[in-house]
Parts: sequence; C-alpha cells; structure tokens
Amino acid sequence: MLAHNRSQFCSDKYELIHFCCIKKKFNMSAEVRLKGQSVGPKTDIRILSVRLDSALRWQAYIHAVEAKAVYIVNALYMITGST
Repeated sequence: MLAHNRSQFCSDKYELIHFCCIKKKFNMSAEVRLKGQSVGPKTDIRILSVRLDSALRWQAYIHAVEAKAVYIVNALYMITGST
C-alpha cells in the first residue's frame, strides 16, 4: 500500500565530494554506484546556494561570489551609462 508514496530522486543530480584533512591517507578518487550509474567525486559542489570545496577552505564560494559581483557591476555600468 505504501509503494505509491515512495520518493524518487533523479540520479543525474547526485554529487559526491570527499572531505578529508589528510588526502594521502584515503582514496580521494573513490566512486559510488547508485542505480547502476557511477558517481565520481568532485572538487567542489553547490548545496543550498553555497559552494563547498573538499578542503573546506571556501575558495570555490569566494570565486562564485566574485564572479557574481563582476556580473552585477558590469550590468550597473551598462544601465547608468557615461555621464
């Protein structure tokens, strides 16, 4: 009876990231197999609009914010024009 209430998730949206302080101690290229598809690790992922990198140094997030700021500043220049 509960079979029709199960949640189904799109396997294309799965992402894998390894968090580790000592990368030499662990296999950082290990993959996970979900529903017959192999999901490999990434260096950074986005979770709830926050970019995380595997070293938790926030570099990926900082670069994303910088890129967004440059885009917004350029859009403001185009709107205001030269005076």
